[in-house]
Amino acid sequence: MKEQKVYEPVIGLEVHVQLNTNSKMFCNCAIAPFDSSPNTYVCNICMGYPGTLPLINNKAIEMVAKSGLALNGNINQKTRFDRKNYHYPDLMKGYQISQFKYPIVVGGEVEINTNNKKKHIKLNRIHLEEDTAKLTHANSKSFIDINRSGTPLMEVVSEPEIGNADEARKYLQELHSIFTEIGVTKGNLEQGHFRCDANISLKPIGSKTLGEKVEIKNMNSFRSVYRAINYEIERQTNELNSNKVIVQETRGWNESKGITISQRSKESAHDYRYFPDPDLPNIYIDEELLSDLKKSIPELKKDRVEYLLSNYELNEQVIQILSSDINLYDYFKNIELPKPRNSNITDQDLANWITEEIIKILDSNKINTDKISSIFKPNYLIELIELTNSKKINRNGSRNVLSSMVESRKSPKDLIDELGLTKIADSGQLNELCIQAVNNNPDAVSDFNSGKETAVKFLIGQVMKLSKGKADPKDAELNILKILNNEK
Repeated sequence: MKEQKVYEPVIGLEVHVQLNTNSKMFCNCAIAPFDSSPNTYVCNICMGYPGTLPLINNKAIEMVAKSGLALNGNINQKTRFDRKNYHYPDLMKGYQISQFKYPIVVGGEVEINTNNKKKHIKLNRIHLEEDTAKLTHANSKSFIDINRSGTPLMEVVSEPEIGNADEARKYLQELHSIFTEIGVTKGNLEQGHFRCDANISLKPIGSKTLGEKVEIKNMNSFRSVYRAINYEIERQTNELNSNKVIVQETRGWNESKGITISQRSKESAHDYRYFPDPDLPNIYIDEELLSDLKKSIPELKKDRVEYLLSNYELNEQVIQILSSDINLYDYFKNIELPKPRNSNITDQDLANWITEEIIKILDSNKINTDKISSIFKPNYLIELIELTNSKKINRNGSRNVLSSMVESRKSPKDLIDELGLTKIADSGQLNELCIQAVNNNPDAVSDFNSGKETAVKFLIGQVMKLSKGKADPKDAELNILKILNNEK
């Protein structure tokens, strides 16, 4: 049997990001809503009529520069637009206005975590271009919708430094997080705001010579990219081990079948006959604008994760939740725990209350997290946690207090009195309730004696009903077990 060779994938990604501008790249047309009627957001310029002249959307240029700064790229302070020439039905002018020789951003990097190690994936460039129209093929006919034509697109081109599908997915998720955080895109994957082309080649392990590159076009979900890359690696490996030649081509991803399909031979840069667009002037980005853009970049999720890791003792799940929402993060970070720490509240304890209890209440009431500080005053939350930890109120009662804060904004102590939630502290009173629950439910007692330990949970529930939620479930369980086991 012939020995199967092992190959190493080399992957580069090209990500197309629809910018969050009000108007198109080279005309005054508004950006078409996703569900708009075909061909209703168009004008002579974006339809490519002869004799029309483009106008530059300055906001789009600022957004690309801002993105480059967020990714530690170098900004070309002199840049320009070029014509990329190819003939396809979705390209209204017969050429696309893009950038070739002088992109707005050169270099940069994206940091990901892989195998518990940090990896920095370098960027080649970030440039700006206009989107094409949209073609729909059905029943042997093709329909064109020009609404999308001219929409500002930012293209982020990585170096071929991605080693597998998992790294590709993490890279895309990090890019998406950064771009949505700095506000340059809405980032809606289903609506095509964030699309990806993957360039994949294989080389023998240890070889410095890259194999022939295959491009997979227009995937708009992290899952699709992950599946398509894995499929293509397997396909190319099988081809090479069968002594077949990998040809440079463009392939499409069929989501339902889970396969890539050959579409056309892949063009090279010289095929597009790039040349400077004669209708558009050079663009100059001054230091003052760059300084303003730097100041407008918020603290990013990766920075928030690093801050939480460095300053608090929290588990990974809580760190991810807090760092993913700037409002939750600021709320947690700005709460000062009582000092000296005689209140027995830990960092993890506080974080759990925010990420478990408070989030549920906000979600159930459809309240945005930016209202968290006004509804749950930090000193009130600390007070409630202390009361719970000191067993003056049980956890269920605490949840009722939190829910009541949404409307009342009263202190925990006032709400506990008002709602009658003070925990039963008298052991004799609790014992009487436990005896009553046992005597009222002989079937549950019989189940327990038969070895069904779940019967205890039922009896605890009965105690909670009898106490109107004032009993501590743990104390009730201890009492019930003593009664059932005839212990004194």
